Amino acid sequence: MERRQKNLQDLFDTAAMTQRLMHTYIHRTFDELGIAPSQLHLLHLIEQSQPVSLKKLAEAMRLTPGAITQLVDGLVRAELVNRESDPRDRRISVVTLTDTGRDKIRALTRQKQALLQKVAGDLDDDELQVYLGVQRKMLAHLEANCRNVKK
Repeated sequence: MERRQKNLQDLFDTAAMTQRLMHTYIHRTFDELGIAPSQLHLLHLIEQSQPVSLKKLAEAMRLTPGAITQLVDGLVRAELVNRESDPRDRRISVVTLTDTGRDKIRALTRQKQALLQKVAGDLDDDELQVYLGVQRKMLAHLEANCRNVKK
């Protein structure tokens, strides 16, 4: 196997293993915080654009209205978000974070930052900058080319 092919295979293998191990760690953290990954993603979306309609949340997460309603219902029951009618149009439900929801986001953010500090602890600033540059290039390529892939 030529060197480039071996390096590409090693890149794929290490990226896959890194992703699996990061997911394992993050999921363990989700379990400790009593929240599912999809719920956290939804909390972040709500935080960024609250008050936000269920329709916009469904579009952002690429979910059906029924699926987003179920996710939001779970967050309402957990007292992480409030759902109310839009004052301008009572037919539309909007969602906002509660203080408990903000606390959950902060707790997970602290956990993720601690993990990244540990993982990147052996990299100096120059190595980290090079790694980040490579990741951004690969991400840009994937974003540009995945739009053309049929679902």
